Amino acid sequence: ELIALNNVEIIAQVQADSALLEKLFELCRQVQEPPSRRNGFLFLRELFEIAKPLSMPHQMAFFRSLSQHGLFSILEKAVDSDDPAIVSACTDIMLCTLNHEASLLRGYLIEESGKGLLSNLIHGLLHFHDAGLKAQVTEILRCLLDASSMEQSPERDRFLELFYSQHMDTLLSPFLDTDTWGPDGSYLPDANKAQAEGGASEG
Repeated sequence: ELIALNNVEIIAQVQADSALLEKLFELCRQVQEPPSRRNGFLFLRELFEIAKPLSMPHQMAFFRSLSQHGLFSILEKAVDSDDPAIVSACTDIMLCTLNHEASLLRGYLIEESGKGLLSNLIHGLLHFHDAGLKAQVTEILRCLLDASSMEQSPERDRFLELFYSQHMDTLLSPFLDTDTWGPDGSYLPDANKAQAEGGASEG
């Protein structure tokens, strides 16, 4: 119980400290990828881990506070990172918010018209080589499209329209575009590039 009380206090202090959050998010927005950027995302993921066992009101206050400070905008760019640790931290954070208040992320995706974060997630699902990351992105998309977590509202209709009109063709491209995707789901330009580089090194 003492640990739980301490965790409540930690989360409350963090969400109330705008200067700390600004500094943390600025670290995560760095264009370059020094160790400090990775550490920023790992610290952010740790905060979400601390918040997980808290009561629902404390969790929701924390999630909403961070989303107001621009949480999803930093995840949008970082999910396309070359650093698997950063990408994994991003997907963990998104799953944590989706499991408790999916409308926060859906609302952000609607506002940006699905052109950034949602596009990067689908691109990752198709192109990540790490099976664990693919599984996490699959779960994120499943949660976003889960009808049981959507209220009967214009927001639901807007999100589904956005997803199916702008992203379904890309998501199904491995089945529809046989010139680009192999029968085993491999992305042929990557395979051809690797084969050409192998041939060059042998020569």
